[in-house]
Amino acid sequence: MHIGLISGGSNIGALAYRNHAVFASEYDYEYKQVIKLLSDAPYPYYPKLKIIEDELKYYDWIVWIDSDLFITDFSRDNFRKIIFSAAQDDTFFVAAEGPHEVVDTKKQNAATKTLLNSGLLLLKNDPRTYDLLKIVKSMSVDKMRSVWDVERYGAFTSGDQDAFILALQRPEFSEQYKIVSYSLLNAREHHYHKSLNEHFAVHFCGPEKVSRINYFARRLGVRSDLVPLEYASRYHLPAPPRSNAMYDSYRLTSVRIRKFQKRIRRKIAYIRETGRWK
Repeated sequence: MHIGLISGGSNIGALAYRNHAVFASEYDYEYKQVIKLLSDAPYPYYPKLKIIEDELKYYDWIVWIDSDLFITDFSRDNFRKIIFSAAQDDTFFVAAEGPHEVVDTKKQNAATKTLLNSGLLLLKNDPRTYDLLKIVKSMSVDKMRSVWDVERYGAFTSGDQDAFILALQRPEFSEQYKIVSYSLLNAREHHYHKSLNEHFAVHFCGPEKVSRINYFARRLGVRSDLVPLEYASRYHLPAPPRSNAMYDSYRLTSVRIRKFQKRIRRKIAYIRETGRWK
């Protein structure tokens, strides 16, 4: 089975590139980092969809991996394991659930997670995949927002993820795709405590990615490209640029302040509209 590991879009994730390339070499994947710039794209995620569409014809399956998503457990190959399982029951699309983006369980609700996360996708070279991509590209953000059900689908992100979620609800795709545990493909920083091997891959969704990657790496005592030392040595990788811990802390604090300000604005708007605190 010919499987391609594909990343890219309109920019390159310098640290992720090393991470993806080493893993691909270890497990014999053809790896491509593809840059696609589209002057007439209606939305920023269109280059990603175009790359997937263009590359799919060269492989039996492709693994799409966003440039802010890093593989952390190099001791196992979840991609082939999941793809081989999917091939047994004629599944054409696999993604991981979108886990809660907040740590505090008291604040977790439908709006802090998503039905799936499109940062890492396993897609079969199959007519159904091309049909799905066509539908995804046809959806406008305004239309998606107007029909979005937070309780059913989770947070609305104004991106390709929302389009994939809605498109997969169509009857022609029923029971032909899989959503697996986030731990298998798409965890978050707060799911890791001591070791990179606690989950298979980590996704730095949202703002201030570089500072968050650096902070995560320092917390676990690893390289900022998240390549384990034995593999970095084997492939003669240079040490990643050293980060400024104080600057990263400042940037992360800024993110928390902006989130707090956003909550305050929502609360003020709610009070003005309803005259109630809760």
